[in-house]
Amino acid sequence: MGRDLVVASLSLGLLGFGAGFGICRKFFNEASGGDESGAWEHRKKYLIGIDIGGTAVKLGIITCAGDIVVNHQEYIQDASFDGVVKLIEKLVQKCLEESGLCLERDVVGAGVGIPGFIDSEHGEVTFAANFPTWPRDAPLAQRLQHVLDVRPRIENDANTALLAEVWIGAASRSNDVVMLTLGTGVGSAMVCDGKLLRGSCGKAGEVGHMIIQVDGRPSPNTGVNGIVEEYVSARSVGVIAQERAASSKSNSKLKQLESVTCKDVFDLAKQGDPLSVEIVEETFDLLGVICINMVRVFDTSTIIIGGGMIAAGQFLLDGIKKRFRHHHWTLNTPTCDVRLAQLGTTSGMIGAAYLAHPLKRIQ
Repeated sequence: MGRDLVVASLSLGLLGFGAGFGICRKFFNEASGGDESGAWEHRKKYLIGIDIGGTAVKLGIITCAGDIVVNHQEYIQDASFDGVVKLIEKLVQKCLEESGLCLERDVVGAGVGIPGFIDSEHGEVTFAANFPTWPRDAPLAQRLQHVLDVRPRIENDANTALLAEVWIGAASRSNDVVMLTLGTGVGSAMVCDGKLLRGSCGKAGEVGHMIIQVDGRPSPNTGVNGIVEEYVSARSVGVIAQERAASSKSNSKLKQLESVTCKDVFDLAKQGDPLSVEIVEETFDLLGVICINMVRVFDTSTIIIGGGMIAAGQFLLDGIKKRFRHHHWTLNTPTCDVRLAQLGTTSGMIGAAYLAHPLKRIQ
């Protein structure tokens, strides 16, 4: 009798363990979309990443390993809140049809990156300069939930670009990262101790709007003079070069150009044009100082340089690193690694998808 009870209890225990194991296995597969062998069942899950820019929307379906299955981009014709939502709905359907996937069956989550001030907790766009007709605290997550069948995560586009690089790009092994994006302006984002830095109002990380020269170069859009992006953005390098060329007595080739771009300046600097070399060296110096300041404030292990200026490649990276080492204190040797971004124009879309990853490392 006693022996029968022991056997029965053991059998029930093993059945319970097996059921629990099955539940855990099902959860793991559904959450991670892991590619497994042996006992684990292979099952794919997908994420939707949406990158809303000032002029276009990019949308992609992405695996939980970060691979793009399908993606499409369309220019924004109607910049109203309803117009952008309808464009996203159109792109969702287009990507689903092309991939043969189904929202309910295959998509585990979605995320959106957009320039502006974001209330990520409530999924609202507090303010977006590119969309002046949008309502204050535009309920983007709520509206897109009806399109996506899941409530998407909403984040600032600089943050999504960094998340992409931390997930599968230049900083995939780092928990402390700063990203500087040198384009029309200077975008920036920070991950500290494995957490995305948002701040009390979702406005943390605005390095481009730090003042580096009191009463310096004007910034008409902000009403503040001497801010970082008026000196080291790709746009500002071209503007500064054109101004200097107009007033210079040198025979710089910049004087022959009707409209000077950042690419022009870097190309001519590589050829030894004296004025271009001077401007590029000043840019390197300022970027080196900014990188030093990021290390002093955040004690970061990795700084990623992105944006249009990185078309200059190793020339840009070497110049920044040289000035970074020059301005580093003598208390110890530099340990922070400065790198170029790897993911280019897909980073916003990939990082937006990562917001919804069920097993994401960075919160």
